Amino acid sequence: MKSKNRIYWVKTLFLALLASSAWAQEEALFAVGQTKLAELQMKVYPNDSTADGVILEDRGTCALIKDDARGYMTVYRRYTRIKILKKSAFSYATVEVPFYDLGTNQREQVRDITARTYNLNNDAFAFTTLEKNAVFEEKKTDKVYLTKFAMPNVREGSVIEYSYTIESDLVFQLRDWEFQMALPTVRSNFWLTLIPNFEYRILFQSIRKFSTDETSDVAGGICYHWGLEQIPALRDEPFITTLEDYRAKIWFELVATNLQGEKRRYAQKWEDLDRTLSLDDSFGKALNKSNFLKETAQNLSNTDTLKRAQAAYQWVRTNMNWDGRSTWWTTKSLKDAYEKRTGSAADLNLMLVALLREMQLDANPVVLSTRSNGKFSKDFPLLSKFNYVVAHLNLNGQDILLDATDHLRPFGMLPFNCLSQEGRLIAGQKSRWVPLKPTERRTKVVSATVELLPNGQLKGQVSNSMGGYAAWDVRQQIAQLNLESYRTKLSKNEGQLENIDIKNADQPDQRLVISYANTLGEAQEASRFYVNPLVDGRINANPFKKMARTFVIDFGVPVEEIITVSMAIPAGFVVEELPKNAALSLPNNAGRFLYAAQTSGNTVQVTSRLVIRNTLFEPEQYDVLRAFYDQIIAKHGELVVITKK
Repeated sequence: MKSKNRIYWVKTLFLALLASSAWAQEEALFAVGQTKLAELQMKVYPNDSTADGVILEDRGTCALIKDDARGYMTVYRRYTRIKILKKSAFSYATVEVPFYDLGTNQREQVRDITARTYNLNNDAFAFTTLEKNAVFEEKKTDKVYLTKFAMPNVREGSVIEYSYTIESDLVFQLRDWEFQMALPTVRSNFWLTLIPNFEYRILFQSIRKFSTDETSDVAGGICYHWGLEQIPALRDEPFITTLEDYRAKIWFELVATNLQGEKRRYAQKWEDLDRTLSLDDSFGKALNKSNFLKETAQNLSNTDTLKRAQAAYQWVRTNMNWDGRSTWWTTKSLKDAYEKRTGSAADLNLMLVALLREMQLDANPVVLSTRSNGKFSKDFPLLSKFNYVVAHLNLNGQDILLDATDHLRPFGMLPFNCLSQEGRLIAGQKSRWVPLKPTERRTKVVSATVELLPNGQLKGQVSNSMGGYAAWDVRQQIAQLNLESYRTKLSKNEGQLENIDIKNADQPDQRLVISYANTLGEAQEASRFYVNPLVDGRINANPFKKMARTFVIDFGVPVEEIITVSMAIPAGFVVEELPKNAALSLPNNAGRFLYAAQTSGNTVQVTSRLVIRNTLFEPEQYDVLRAFYDQIIAKHGELVVITKK
C-alpha cells in the first residue's frame, strides 16, 4: 500500500470565530435528531451483508482559535450515527472519549454530550435520550482520562446517535481523525480550521481517494474539508504488522509557530533527533552513568570479543527481569533498575549497551517502531513514532542487534515484534539506519516412524524439532504454563499421545525437540484402508481465506517446514495407490513446496517440504499465494490406499 503525504503551510494573519452563518451550519451538522426511518428499517447493510453494524455518519471538526481569557486553544466537535444490526455490535453502544490532563494550562474538557437511541415502533420510531447522570469519568493513567457513557435501550435494529465537544489547551498536538473503523462506514467527514502563526504538516494515509478534498478561506484563516464515502470495515487478517498501517486516517504534526514575535521551528532533521536523544537524561545521558557495572564487566571479561559480548547478553537476560513495559526511554535510573533487578525494555537494553561499553565493545542503542506500533516515514523525523529500543553491537564491521528482555531468546535474535522496517542507530556522528532483518527462520522438522496395524490404526513415534521463531513461540507457551502443564495440554489437544518428552525447553541456543508415541484412528475390520501418513505437521486450513486482499502479506521471517514419515505396512497387505509426487513454486523463487511418496519393501516413505523465502508479498501476489496454499492443503490431504493381498 502506498500512502499519500501532503504538506499544507498556513501563513495567514488571524482567524476569529466562524461567521454566524457558518456557525449555524455547523450546529446543524452536529445536532442529534438526524436519524431517518429508512435507517431503522434496514435489516442488512447492502455493501457488506456480514456486517454487525454500520456507521451511517461520522463527522468531526477541529478549530484552532484564540480565546481572550485562555489564549490559544482547540475546539473539537464530533457527531456519530450507528446502525446496530446484530447483538455482536452492542459494544459500540458504550462510548469512550479520551481526554488529557497534563497539568496547568495543559488540560482538556469533554462537554455538551447529547445522545439518543432510536427504535422502530410499528411504522414510526421513538427515541430514548441519554440522561446526564449516565455520563461518568474514569482515570486511565496519570495523564489520560475517559469520559464514558452507555447508550440506553439498545437492541438489534437500533440506531444510536451522539455528539460531544472537547475543549483543549493542547494546541501543539492536534488529534488524529480516523475515517475507517471496524464497522463499514457510509460517510466520514472532517473539517480542520487553522489560524495564523501556526504551521502544521498534514499527513493522509489511505489506499482510497478522497470523495471530498476542499480548501477555503474563513475569516482570514483557512479551512480544510476531507471526506470519504462507502468505506469498508477494517478487519484483521493474517500476516500483517498492525491494522494501523492500513487504516484510512489523517494526522497532524506541528512544524512552526510565530507567537509574540518569537518564531520557532519544530520540524527536525534526523541529525537533530540524533542529538536530542544523545542529550536526553533518560536515554543518551543515562548510558554515561555506568560505574555500577564495572565490577560485573570485570567478572565477565574474556579475551575473545564474541564471547565477551555473549557473556554480557547472557548476564542481562538471566539476571534482569522485564516488567512488560515497552519504551525507548528509561523509566528509572539504570542503577536503580540494576539494584532492583527489574525494569522496562529500555532499562534492560540500555543497561546492556552500557555493560558492553564497560567491556570495551562498540555498542550503541537503536530506536525503532515495533510491528504493533506501526510504520513511520523516513521523510519526517518524528520521535513520537518510536516506541522501543534495542542494543546494537558493531562486531568486526557486522551489525548485531540484541534484546535482553527474554531469557529464552538466543544471542542475536530480535523479538518478532521488532522485525519492522529499519531502526535508527544513535551513535553521534556515526548515527545511521540499521535494517531490522531476521537472523533466524521459523523452522519445524517432523520425523515419524509409524506402523499400520492390521486393524487400520497407525501407531508409532514422532519427533518434532523446532528452531528459530517456531521454537521461541513454543518456549513462551511452556514458560507460561510450566513443563508438566504443557505436556498435559499437548496430550489433550493432540489425542492419544504418550511418553511425551521435551528437550531443551530452557536452552534457547539449542533446537527444541518434542517427541511422543501416538496412536491414530479407530480399530476396524476391513480389507482396504485409506491412510494419511502425515501424522503431524499437516496443513489443514488455508490462512488466506478471503477471495481478495488489499494488505501487504508480511510473514516477518522466512519459513521452513519439513515432514518425513516412514510407515510400515502389515504382512498380508500391499500398497494399491500412492499420492503423486508434486513440486510447486512461487514466482521469483519466493517459495517452494515439494511432496514425494514412494515404497521400499513393506515401507511407505513420504516427504513434504515447504519453504517460504520472501517475507513480504504485495496484494497483487495474493491470488498466487492463496492458490499455492490450496494446492499444499490438497496434497497434504491425499491418502495412501492399502489393501489385503
